Amino acid sequence: MKKFTLILVILFSAFTISIAQNQIENPGFEEWEAITNEFEEPVNWSTVKTCVPENLAAFAPVTVNKCDSAPHSGNYCVHIFTVDAAFNITATGNLTNGRVFANVVPDDGYMFIDVNDDRWNTKIDYRPDSLTGWFRAMPKGEDHGVVKILLATDSASLPTTDSLNWVGFGQFELPSGNIEEWTRFSTPITYFYEKTPKYFLCVLTSSIGVSATSGSEMWIDDLSLAKATGIEELTEGDVNIYTIGKNLNIYIDDIKSQNALIRILDLKGVKVYESMIKTRQKTQLEPDVKNGMYIVTLNIESKVISKKVLINR
Repeated sequence: MKKFTLILVILFSAFTISIAQNQIENPGFEEWEAITNEFEEPVNWSTVKTCVPENLAAFAPVTVNKCDSAPHSGNYCVHIFTVDAAFNITATGNLTNGRVFANVVPDDGYMFIDVNDDRWNTKIDYRPDSLTGWFRAMPKGEDHGVVKILLATDSASLPTTDSLNWVGFGQFELPSGNIEEWTRFSTPITYFYEKTPKYFLCVLTSSIGVSATSGSEMWIDDLSLAKATGIEELTEGDVNIYTIGKNLNIYIDDIKSQNALIRILDLKGVKVYESMIKTRQKTQLEPDVKNGMYIVTLNIESKVISKKVLINR
């Protein structure tokens, strides 16, 4: 009997380890490590203080702190904030489970999966439905924080113009207003291909990249990848999305719903168009966007589908 019990314990432990390996590392930001004598980072996460090129890290402003004041759970949460920096630059607070590539021109910086260094990548071997977590926020003006998740088969980055290795993507935009109580968020991950990802990249930013406002703050805690949440994916047979030049053509074959929400995101994850459309009728849109590749996301009640399209005006 003891032998049988031991076997069950071993099997259960192996199963638990297998699941844990697929989850976000240090999701509650309980573990921190010293990067300099004056600055700490959450373990398995990166800020501009551990960026490449490394010579820029010493001059980068601090935009992430350990917070022990009323976390959602445990002893700590992470505090991310936007500040004024040298050379009249407004520095958005960034935190990622990948690594930061910094540039003196903020718009040229990005976060990336470094597949050659285990410190700067997180492996995964299944297709989660959504990214969930808890937040508080104090943005300034019309600014707000953003949470993004990217699943990929190889190295990838956010923002980017190269989506070759992308498998799925999700984005949650925090409200443009103060949220003083811990509030749960859940953003669905929409998939572009029937592939199993090998890595996922999570990016937390305290501001909208193009309109960052100094003083915007957010607090994040208890992140998780969720599976079997009830989110349904529309199939390719349900939706026909294609472009002819500058026109985006859509037909949704869904008899249960009459309306659908369409969003168009650029490859930086910035929403450039949003509208409601009717199902079971041909819709032709002419979004006022630049030439390039975009992500079209359709939400019909709990169902979602995304597709990459090329728009040429």
